[in-house]
Amino acid sequence: MQRFYWILFLIALAAVGCDSLNKGPVVPAIVDGDSMAPTVCGAHLQTSCDECGHDFKTEFNAQADSGLTCPNCGYSELKAGDAKIVESPTVNLEPFAKFPRRWEVVGFKLPKEAEQETGVKRIVGLPGETIEIRDGDLFSRERILRKPWAMQRQVCIPVFDSSCDAIAPFDNAQRLRPESDESGWEVRGKELRFAAESESTAWLDYVNWRNCHRVGNRNQEFPIEDSYGFNQQLVRELNTMDDLIVQLDVDFENESEIQIAFRRKKSEFILSVARTETEFTISWSGASKRKPLVLVSKLKSDLPAAKIEYSSFDRAIQLRVNATKVFVLREDETAADVGTRDVFAADSMSVFRLGGKKGVFRINRLQIWRDLFYLPSPAGFEDPQNLKLTAGDDEYILLGDNSPKSLDSRSWKKPGIPASDLIGRLVPDTTDD
Repeated sequence: MQRFYWILFLIALAAVGCDSLNKGPVVPAIVDGDSMAPTVCGAHLQTSCDECGHDFKTEFNAQADSGLTCPNCGYSELKAGDAKIVESPTVNLEPFAKFPRRWEVVGFKLPKEAEQETGVKRIVGLPGETIEIRDGDLFSRERILRKPWAMQRQVCIPVFDSSCDAIAPFDNAQRLRPESDESGWEVRGKELRFAAESESTAWLDYVNWRNCHRVGNRNQEFPIEDSYGFNQQLVRELNTMDDLIVQLDVDFENESEIQIAFRRKKSEFILSVARTETEFTISWSGASKRKPLVLVSKLKSDLPAAKIEYSSFDRAIQLRVNATKVFVLREDETAADVGTRDVFAADSMSVFRLGGKKGVFRINRLQIWRDLFYLPSPAGFEDPQNLKLTAGDDEYILLGDNSPKSLDSRSWKKPGIPASDLIGRLVPDTTDD
């Protein structure tokens, strides 16, 4: 359970109100608990993988001799006793100048049945609204609630980072596989390079490993799942994920083209980005019959270097290049089926691959993150038959980012938190790393 130890609480309480139009004093607070991890977490362990060097946080309650698994490469010989203890961070609680908004992280008074008096969660439902959880996503009035870009980057969970290269045979060359030896793709430790003269696309597949505590080989291929490097001691059933952010740091050495492909249900979406680019193309293969979509570039005509960010969160496709939004394409605007997720067959686990066309480019770093997967109930609670969280006319629905461990509107007797019980929005203290 997330809880606060308020500093100067009694002094600030009189000046704080959820609908106040005048900001009161900022209240410093110490956060303790896991329900918002890794966005905001209390006392925890910080460690680094001995093989690939990946840094990650994990829960504080692990015994010293407990084994830890690297969420990047799957190395499982790490010990909790060797990790650094990080004390609960200090954050600021800023009184509301305007009404609270969806997706804000807020401090509030917990319901009477809770063990603590105060907590921190994220607002997902507004007054009078009914929230439903379906296949890891949130819905209101039959429409999916889409996270803004800044929040996507805040809450995304790391899946793979090519800058963290493990020891052979568990290195990047085993996770990034060219379709053939003559494809033009070359994996050199932390660097990927493509060089070919062919006009046809040569593909490089990303192979995901189940990098969490499990029985079996470390390099066994699995679909991307909603595991957390943070929740190392929690045993539960995992869910298949296809909502990803991929970031490529690319140097184009000459006139060349890179392609990014995502599998979504029974179709594949393919994006093309070239060094000299006046247009971007998105095409479909598989079940979708749509014609390719061509978009005019907002970027400079020449891209010697590019940071390419591609997101498929919340049933929408988004492309950014060098921090410029190129486009956002919602699946319900592409005639794509927006029913429940397909579970990928064992022979088609890969949901992401890279393509290269004639020319030379180098990928200095490839990073993959996944979206949050909202569960209908915390781990250990019985899932409801039909979960609907309804807020009263002056109430808000609150959920934690660490869905398996958060006690929130899903488990409270009354899901809505009154506006009068909201204390303020949480602002991280930038002076406390």
